[in-house]
Amino acid sequence: MEFRSRDDDGGSASDHAVVIVVGNATEMRGSGYWMVEYRAGRPNRFSAQTLGCYLDIAVAFSTVFENPLNRDDATAILFVDRNGGSAEELFDEQLLAAWLNFANGAVGLADPVDTDGDGASDRTFGEALLAAENVRKDPLAARDQLLAHKEILERILLRDDRR
Repeated sequence: MEFRSRDDDGGSASDHAVVIVVGNATEMRGSGYWMVEYRAGRPNRFSAQTLGCYLDIAVAFSTVFENPLNRDDATAILFVDRNGGSAEELFDEQLLAAWLNFANGAVGLADPVDTDGDGASDRTFGEALLAAENVRKDPLAARDQLLAHKEILERILLRDDRR
């Protein structure tokens, strides 16, 4: 979107804004659901264009996923060998699933979520993802820190109290 204005003495200004339209989902989905959607072959519920848009939205909002992602990239991130995956890979799997749920409209940045597992909302979705991404981007973050934030992301995805 772009805005231009001109005033009565010949001055002018312009500005632009990025408009992102998300889906209208009402239910959060786990990483396995998204892996099935992105793996090779026909998607179950979404067109290839929609899946591509969801990845673009994830990249636009994430501070971790900074480069464009395609379906092969998404499948590789979402299909982690649970026994052999590094802490970073396990974390990224849940982070991408969280951003895909946002892109699908299942959760908004200001929606309250439970990050400590006590059943009560204590942060917004946006705050929780920012905190998790800050840990992921910290080169000194220990494996247990990454796995703790991976578990927070997974808890957010799997515990959808809005049902």
